[in-house]
Amino acid sequence: MNISFDIETTGKKPGCGILTIAAVPFDLSNTFEPLYLRIKPESNVDYHLFSDQSTCEWWMQQDPAVRAEAWGGTLPLKDALYQLQNWYREYWGDASVWGYGAIFDLAILNRAFDATKVVVPWSYKKEMCLRTLAAQFPHIPKTWTEGSVAHNALDDASNQALHCQKLLRELKKCLPT
Repeated sequence: MNISFDIETTGKKPGCGILTIAAVPFDLSNTFEPLYLRIKPESNVDYHLFSDQSTCEWWMQQDPAVRAEAWGGTLPLKDALYQLQNWYREYWGDASVWGYGAIFDLAILNRAFDATKVVVPWSYKKEMCLRTLAAQFPHIPKTWTEGSVAHNALDDASNQALHCQKLLRELKKCLPT
């Protein structure tokens, strides 16, 4: 079992604030009920997580509906991380977790877990990088489903899960039986 993660943030490196978290479970054939958490932006400050100016300026250039979705959360960060922790442990306890980039989604989430003193629910051995896997199969294009909205964490995580399914199926063909 696998889970595709995507987050929207107030920066580009660990220690930045988190606005939304999306987690989409999947296997080689199916995707399952996702988790989507919209975080109260101000709650990041309670844990000394930063916003960088260039990212905030970038957000101001995005579609107002996308920006409102990302910045309109009401769930305190620590509560969101506890929900994520409980969801993972209850339903997906041994799943591999995938982020698009070795130092973005999962690294930022891990730093937020540390800052809030909420225990990361998965082992570091379960952290996978979709960008690295995709680079091994450049002939397999990214998946973008009709109606998806860029920079919506749930849409991005869902599309990344579909892409990862294709890549893992291709990888499976390359392995000896």
